[in-house]
Amino acid sequence: MVNDGEKAQVFSNERVGGFTETSLAWGIEAFGRLRGVDAADFDQDGNFDLFLTAEGSVLNLLLRGPAGTGFRPDVFSPRLLFAGVPGNRFGTAFADMDNDTDLDILLVVNEPGALVVVYENTPTGFQRARELNSSDPNGDVGSARALAIADVDNDGRLDVAVGTDRGRILLFRNESKETGGWIRIVTQGLRGNKDGLGTKVEVKAGKACQRREARAASGYLPQNSHSLHFGLGPHRAADYVRLLWPGGVKQIEMDVAGGQTVTIEELNRKGK
Repeated sequence: MVNDGEKAQVFSNERVGGFTETSLAWGIEAFGRLRGVDAADFDQDGNFDLFLTAEGSVLNLLLRGPAGTGFRPDVFSPRLLFAGVPGNRFGTAFADMDNDTDLDILLVVNEPGALVVVYENTPTGFQRARELNSSDPNGDVGSARALAIADVDNDGRLDVAVGTDRGRILLFRNESKETGGWIRIVTQGLRGNKDGLGTKVEVKAGKACQRREARAASGYLPQNSHSLHFGLGPHRAADYVRLLWPGGVKQIEMDVAGGQTVTIEELNRKGK
């Protein structure tokens, strides 16, 4: 959790009805003056990683998933760490903007000529790929704050919504020409958790094995689309979609066609 300019905190679920503050154990306690955060397995090693935006002269943070000593800083994308410095950065999100099977990073920077910057995931680290800025003829739209991701026109390409400190909502449609295949998964749980929040979803297509988690909110103020978007690259179907539901139920769907939104209902193992 990020406390708007303060240090980040980690709360571990004790699975007995409570949470325990464990920032020290995860190696997060030393980082302060942070604004936004998102978590995803960007390097496809099976561990969730973190990207955190900061304020002023404090650098952004890219932290690789927990090793034996907790999260560890990634230093292979220096331009990403300096993005927006020395201004205030807010919303951020991991998203596969070109459907090439790996996650890119978007972040609010409020630089001259750019409200939001997209950093593409490449073999040599995250590289600045494009800037998003308002062309509103009515003048200054204000400073960008919240950032949300969704495919608003259902064309298989993720779009970007940005909220500003003047109450404006800006929508940037993704019109990239060279994009790969895609699939979206909507989780539908049983009983109390109807949205399947907390479900871990794994999609395998060729050599790429991607993991996401169903969530209600992400980053600084926004709520992304509930559906989980996976780029498939040159593939037109997923070899499998594997789910681990919050209650511990494991489920797998084989040979799932791409180019569509697939709603997967949790299996009823108890038969009730």
